[in-house]
Amino acid sequence: MPLINSSRKIIVTPNASTNWEDDYRALSQAFGLIVLFDWSSVEITGADRAAFLHNMCTNDIRRLSEGDTCEAFLTDVKGKIQAHVFVCVEAERITLLTVPGFAERIILQLDRYIIREDVSLTDATRDHTWILVVGPQSQVALNEICEGHSALPTEKLRFSNLNLAGHQCLVTRMPLLWPSNFLVRCENLEKLSQSIAAPWIDTSSQAWTSLRVESQLPLFGTDFDDSNLPQEVNRDARAISFTKGCYLGQETIARIDALGHVNKKLVTVSFESETIPTPGTKLLRGGGGEIGSVTTACWSPQTSRPAALAWVKRGANGIGCELESPGGKAIVVAAIHNEN
Repeated sequence: MPLINSSRKIIVTPNASTNWEDDYRALSQAFGLIVLFDWSSVEITGADRAAFLHNMCTNDIRRLSEGDTCEAFLTDVKGKIQAHVFVCVEAERITLLTVPGFAERIILQLDRYIIREDVSLTDATRDHTWILVVGPQSQVALNEICEGHSALPTEKLRFSNLNLAGHQCLVTRMPLLWPSNFLVRCENLEKLSQSIAAPWIDTSSQAWTSLRVESQLPLFGTDFDDSNLPQEVNRDARAISFTKGCYLGQETIARIDALGHVNKKLVTVSFESETIPTPGTKLLRGGGGEIGSVTTACWSPQTSRPAALAWVKRGANGIGCELESPGGKAIVVAAIHNEN
């Protein structure tokens, strides 16, 4: 069945099976593609773009040079998360990528702080399509359609502008999912899809959900929202610099760092039963007191049992902590599989 992007009317006929486990197997053992339809993209231009974004987010943007990428949280004055973004520093712009439906919100959040800075914000969501090329053979597959003398980026968090099968693409080595993966921005998904004989799925697939839960990759608006603080999301090493100096919300984040803990944290939980819990399923400990709840759950082929991302309170969210659920016993685990 074709994948349809409702807002842009792009139709791609993927080479995907009707069985999500077959798609998962291809993505984890060979390679395949996950189309991030309608993921929000905001472009920041102007001479002050890097300094401005540096002052608005949790990561150290000033240390980045052209071709670098990073992950960051945009925060408000109270330190609450306004967006979770993946940042690409290009020659004349900085591009922010995040989940669908948040471009306008990001622009409104940032625009209120532009006073005299030379900064412009543009919603570029409809200009490109982003895909994840996933799997241990993803590099070989991309090299086969990479034209000219350019090469795929070899370092993590670096990108290159490459010609893939006659189409200019931004190719980023941004580790998000545990099978080796590349994040690719393309302008003509339909034509590019004709050059890659592999399963194509979108983010409605159970294969995507299983891979991201196993990789402990949460999504803003699904697993956390603007009521949460960055350290609660459990991505400190990836998305937060504790040495960069002042930025919007920094005082709260620094205070939490000095305190040494948050009251709850987003963690991975593995379940002993064969029943996949639904979002909102309560997690209990000891005498039956509620200490957390499930946000995203899946069947994990890596463990042959259900797994979930879940909020769990302090004192019960350490690796190895045993929990109870309506479906039986569960345990807090590290990411089921570390991404490459």
